[in-house]
Amino acid sequence: GVAPDGTKGAVATHYKDFLELLRLNGIAVAAVEFRPYPTYHFPDQLHDVQLAVQYLRSEAATYALDPKRIGVWGVSTGSLLAGWLAFSENGADPDGTPIEQQSTRPLLYVGFDGITDFTLVVPTFTGVFFGEQIIQSVHPALLLEASITWEICNIPREYTPPVCTLYGSTFGTPPL
Repeated sequence: GVAPDGTKGAVATHYKDFLELLRLNGIAVAAVEFRPYPTYHFPDQLHDVQLAVQYLRSEAATYALDPKRIGVWGVSTGSLLAGWLAFSENGADPDGTPIEQQSTRPLLYVGFDGITDFTLVVPTFTGVFFGEQIIQSVHPALLLEASITWEICNIPREYTPPVCTLYGSTFGTPPL
């Protein structure tokens, strides 16, 4: 899970019931901390969560995980980051360290209250994630490429993970 403000401690306090449901179903959870915006800009946060997934895969035996069965979920910015992991280019570096050689792609993606298409956001919406004050100041090509909707349709991948996203209305426990 990824917290909206970049701090992983919030996952345990804000999503206690959800974490308990996952635990009761034999699903392990690792919370990821990422460099917060506006101090850091896209794609810094993506690299943080990519490295976290790569680390989990490389240390899967240590944590009794199946490296082929890693899914991602997040809320708000965490949802966006989880979606980027699922649908952007695979961050594996075949010439990197043993950790960096691991795939960054998850098996599934669950997102709550995350923006999936920046091109549909009103021009006055905050754009600090991209290093600008408002979204209309961000180059349109960057907004398009950073939109999960665009990535799903335009970035080739061996496997397209199933998606469960929810934006607005009420927050409840998703079906497992």
